[in-house]
Amino acid sequence: MEAAVGGTAGAVANGAVDRLIEAQQMHGAKDSGLYTSAKDLYAMRDSVTQQAQWSTADALARHHVHVPKDDANDVIRTSVNAGWDASSEYLSRTKERP
Repeated sequence: MEAAVGGTAGAVANGAVDRLIEAQQMHGAKDSGLYTSAKDLYAMRDSVTQQAQWSTADALARHHVHVPKDDANDVIRTSVNAGWDASSEYLSRTKERP
C-alpha cells in the first residue's frame, strides 16, 4: 500500500513539475513574443523617421531651402518620437493592454 501511495505521490509531484516547466516555457515564449513585437515596433518607428528625413531633404533641395541637415533631422526625429509617445499614451488610456 505504501508503495502505491508513494508512487501516486511521485506521479503527482512529477506532473506538477511538468506543468511548472510548461508554464515557464509558455511565459518565456510570451516574453520572446513581446520582445520581438517591441523590436519590430521600434524598427518601424525608425523607418518612419528615416523616410520623413529623406522626404524632407528632397523637398528642401527641390525648393532651394537651406537648412542644416542635422537640425532638420533632429526636429523630425523629435517629432516622430513625440507622436509615437502620444499615441502610446492615448492607447493606454483607451484600451487595456495585455
